[in-house]
Amino acid sequence: MASFLKRELMIFLFISFIILPSANAETYFVGVSLPLSGEHKNDGQNVLKAIRLYFDTVNEAGGINGNTVQLVVRDDNHTPEGSEKAAHELVRSERVLAVIGREFSSAALEVYEKEGMVTITYGSPFPSAAMTSEYAFSTIPSDETEAAFIPVYLKSVVNCGNMAIVHPDNPNAVRLLDSLTRKAGKIGLNISKIVPVDEKRPDVNAVLQQTGNADAVALLTSSDLSASLIKASRKQGSTLPIMGTSTFAPDNADAIAEKHADNLFFTTPFLFELASFSEAKDFADAYLSRYRTKPTIFSAFACDAAHLIAESLRKSDRPDRNAVLKHLTDLKAENRSLECITGELAFDKDGIIQRDILVNRINTGCFAPAFIQLRSAAGKKVPDLQERLDKGEMVLIDSVPMRILQVVYTGMDFFRINSIDITHQNFDLELFLWFRWMGELDPENFDFVNGIYGIEDKTEVLRKDYSEPVKYICYKIKGTYLTHFDLRIFPFDAQHLPLLLAHKTRDADRLMLVIDRGGLNPSPLEAMFSGEWQYDGREDSLGTFVHHSTFGDPGYGRKKKGSLFSTYRLDIMLKRVMLPYLITLFLPLCLMMIVCLGAVFIPKEQFGERMSLVMTSLLSVIVFHLAMQDKLPNVGYLTKADQYFIVSYVVVASFILKTIGVNSLLHSGREHIAAKVDKVFTYMLVTTAIFVYALLTCTSFV
Repeated sequence: MASFLKRELMIFLFISFIILPSANAETYFVGVSLPLSGEHKNDGQNVLKAIRLYFDTVNEAGGINGNTVQLVVRDDNHTPEGSEKAAHELVRSERVLAVIGREFSSAALEVYEKEGMVTITYGSPFPSAAMTSEYAFSTIPSDETEAAFIPVYLKSVVNCGNMAIVHPDNPNAVRLLDSLTRKAGKIGLNISKIVPVDEKRPDVNAVLQQTGNADAVALLTSSDLSASLIKASRKQGSTLPIMGTSTFAPDNADAIAEKHADNLFFTTPFLFELASFSEAKDFADAYLSRYRTKPTIFSAFACDAAHLIAESLRKSDRPDRNAVLKHLTDLKAENRSLECITGELAFDKDGIIQRDILVNRINTGCFAPAFIQLRSAAGKKVPDLQERLDKGEMVLIDSVPMRILQVVYTGMDFFRINSIDITHQNFDLELFLWFRWMGELDPENFDFVNGIYGIEDKTEVLRKDYSEPVKYICYKIKGTYLTHFDLRIFPFDAQHLPLLLAHKTRDADRLMLVIDRGGLNPSPLEAMFSGEWQYDGREDSLGTFVHHSTFGDPGYGRKKKGSLFSTYRLDIMLKRVMLPYLITLFLPLCLMMIVCLGAVFIPKEQFGERMSLVMTSLLSVIVFHLAMQDKLPNVGYLTKADQYFIVSYVVVASFILKTIGVNSLLHSGREHIAAKVDKVFTYMLVTTAIFVYALLTCTSFV
């Protein structure tokens, strides 16, 4: 009895151990207030897709401490009334722990604050009333931050001594004007003229005449008026640098002709091309894969908001609204930050995210990163600061050290694939490689990370132009490169040949590569000396590469993580041509199996003849398999071809066992049973073999 009770108790404890965790698991609810109807519905729907993608990924990975996350979505129609209505609906449920939104009205923020609900906006700086609310946070910098960056960039990068400012007479523009002029005064940039403009009836020529003898012009006008002023200025022959914030940039870059695009700059809070965190690229790739379109920066900022909430819940013993507030409030403290989707972020005292402001230019009808960027090193230890200032690697602006980040546009066009060596895991090809940049650069120190040196590699300068501010060089290269060929579904596989380019010594704090997409040839291949493969396109992408070393240079400041280097990756997509393998692999294997099955037609009484034929088939399959293996590298897994051979081994071995069994029955005088076993077993074996072969083939194309 005691042993019975002990056994029952153990069973109860085991079942409790399995069931209780799932019984205690709960669902966290996150509110989302977005414009899902009206003029901005497309923006809202795209952002909602990004937030769903983030939390779907979290849930698929096991949730937050074993708990899933569910969204509670409300349409605010991007109106103050809609925002307030959504707020009342979301706070009604105590299970909603925080809210993500594009923009919250002052009335909505009062509702959230009253109920102790944290709000995170991703798409527009919140109203000034929110600046005093401890519950309001933003993952997008304020317009004032972007405006204040204009004089910094114009003085330290464009080398302007004085500037003119054009602005409309409205409260928002006046607020930005104040931020811009205060920053210009701090850094010693002279403002030669402030020109107000009537946006309803602008006199473009009169405005331009008033800019006087300025070295540069800052625009705080609407996007349409900005485009008109830029066009008029360039038509008058002016090449003055013109700069504005992302809010006032022309809605479409192609609204500005390429001949008018020189010396145009627009600030932006984020650029996927310059993201040094792999998480940003992974998010963009996942978004593109699921929705077949590229994400906007606001989608990325919304994912930052989702990540902040998720981390707040993950690090709390009792996840609730107060836990979210406490975690985000802690990030306001000095030297506190969190790695998010778009980088390592922290809040200022008002709950606004702190990001490096980046600069766009217009290139071939698109917004693209400017050649020189600035990244703040505030709060970071910078060894040998004076030496780096003297070398021009950094500048000191308003007592804040800033790293000068050089953006190098690069492109590759491969034109000949000489060989693809599956056995030794490498390939040989010839390509053109070019760079465009401003400032000082050592292009000869770019390196293919997966290159093999000393194997007939050759590099020669094909073209070169250092006479313009934007310098250019093009190389013709022949080289051999390593790659890992995934042969799991060989011979039904498709492969890619990667070329991974990075600078040898300049890490991602000093140099970022950007794809020169305007110069790429979508079908550059002229010849491929391998009849086994068919060209299937190219994929160009940016990323980061980690050298797990600081090379003894304390300036990298990443001793624990290694040094991040910006990389440009080109993948040449290939498909294997199947016809040769139908003849050299499947046809011989099929004939061997037919020969093996031919033993069925030999009378069962002729045991020796049957065994001889089946054993011959077995030896043929073994020899053929070994011969095929000589053409492939040694891998730690079974290829699809191996699976075909394994099925063949099983079929032949089964025939051997069946033949021996039938012969034993015959010798024991049970001829009737032997005939029945021979017939049924043969039918089952042939049917099963055909089914398994068909299943292997079908799964190769899934």
